[in-house]
Amino acid sequence: MIYPNLVQLGWSDLIQKQQSSNTMLVNYVYLLNMAEMSSSMGVETKSCRYSSKTYKGLCFYSRNCDIICKAEGAPGGGHCQILTLRCFCNVCDPD
Repeated sequence: MIYPNLVQLGWSDLIQKQQSSNTMLVNYVYLLNMAEMSSSMGVETKSCRYSSKTYKGLCFYSRNCDIICKAEGAPGGGHCQILTLRCFCNVCDPD
């Protein structure tokens, strides 16, 4: 036989790992999408936070987000949202 059996070379394990990685990636993207949808849906109530209008890029450091939000006029500063990596400003006074 010219080509050895792929199972003997461990290809089945590699294929299973790839499928597992793909499943995890799809689940992660799904969770991010659900978190984004849930933050934009719901009952119309007065919200104390909003997505920063001037912060650019992904939000990794809440200190930077806080500075930007205060420059925008948000009295409560701001913080990075963990799931979406977006900067959110607090317009309600911190108590």
